[in-house]
Amino acid sequence: MSDFLDYIRRRRAELQRELEELDVAEHVFRKSGAQLVSAQQKLQLPEPETLNQPKSIKEMAVKLLDQAQPNGLTALQILELIQINWMPGLERTSLSPQLTRLKNDGIIINDKRLWKLATQDELSNETEAPADTGASETSGPGIV
Repeated sequence: MSDFLDYIRRRRAELQRELEELDVAEHVFRKSGAQLVSAQQKLQLPEPETLNQPKSIKEMAVKLLDQAQPNGLTALQILELIQINWMPGLERTSLSPQLTRLKNDGIIINDKRLWKLATQDELSNETEAPADTGASETSGPGIV
């Protein structure tokens, strides 16, 4: 019990010193003539990065593929980068259908398991010889 009381006394002394430091800081602040700003008066500016943040999984994928041009990214690389940059909880099952939709819309192509932004030449080659989508939406015989 005495150890606990010693701990409480030490902690109280630390907090007292901290309180005294805050009192000094408040005194200096008040003498400086600066105006206090309440939480309601604060100017709400958007974070610089939130202005350019993608809002959907498809936008995130397109942004990453744009940055990776002309090399492209695998679906797993796209997934990992989205998880790191925007959505830590994103699962492959949510990404794959979005990649397929982007492919069907002609925005991206799949070239040997690498997703890339589509160019006009690549789109015409894609219609002649469709590539494997690399998405996890495979279906075997008899599966619809």
